[in-house]
Amino acid sequence: MLAPLIVALAVTTYSYWLNNKNKK
Repeated sequence: MLAPLIVALAVTTYSYWLNNKNKK
């Protein structure tokens, strides 16, 4: 199933977004 892959991608994107927001 693709579900685990999608979840992993979402978590990675969220983490990257949080890092970007913190940098600013």
